[in-house]
Amino acid sequence: MKRENILQPTALIKKRAEQKLLGIEMRREAELKRSKMKLETAKSQIVMG
Repeated sequence: MKRENILQPTALIKKRAEQKLLGIEMRREAELKRSKMKLETAKSQIVMG
């Protein structure tokens, strides 16, 4: 029982760290998509103008 109590917190920390990394990656991807969209709209505006 005591061994499990020692192992559990590290597992929790690991899980939290993984979720944090996932969140950072998702945010980065969203920013990339947004900048790509801005580029596309700018290109279309240049072509139309």
